Amino acid sequence: MTFTPCADLIIYFDRYSSKRPPILLLVITKTTPITDAKKLSWEEIKKRSRNFSRVIGSGGFSTVYLARLPDSGLTAVKVQSACTERLAQIHDQELQILFRLKHPNIVKFLGHCDDKEEERVLLFEYVSKGTLHYNLHGDNTQALSWKACSSIAF
Repeated sequence: MTFTPCADLIIYFDRYSSKRPPILLLVITKTTPITDAKKLSWEEIKKRSRNFSRVIGSGGFSTVYLARLPDSGLTAVKVQSACTERLAQIHDQELQILFRLKHPNIVKFLGHCDDKEEERVLLFEYVSKGTLHYNLHGDNTQALSWKACSSIAF
């Protein structure tokens, strides 16, 4: 598959299996940041998360904690631990994408922290209605239809 970028955002759907919904790929071609995300200090995040006391998710190489920021309310704090050179590179790529991504149906990126070399932090608005995976696939009775998913994407 080849893209010739001519817009700020290209959305491509690829149906790879008749039993699963299509894969959604986002290709961002705009290079200037469009988000108003802030850089916070480790100490500020530690304080606002009450010393990382409430875990709300985990997976891969990250743990997600709940925090309360004064200007954003409840916040999900994704902390990537055991940061190898490769994981740091992946984190930096994710951060660059998040700086350029803004859509009403995508969770809002609020900020980041890279004060500590061994732990990188991303901050997102807290969404209390479950994970994206659960909302897309559910337990067969709660899953969104393909029509609903595509209307959200566009």
